[in-house]
Amino acid sequence: MTNYHVVEKETRIAVVIFDPDKDGKFTRTRIDKVKILALNPFF
Repeated sequence: MTNYHVVEKETRIAVVIFDPDKDGKFTRTRIDKVKILALNPFF
């Protein structure tokens, strides 16, 4: 989830997810070609 102004006017969007492993370290996963399903520019 992000704010409208962050993705406003963007044509290519990627998401980076940081998942904690069992040792407490974070694994970075990048997802390209993310599709925006809904926007609300008023919040």
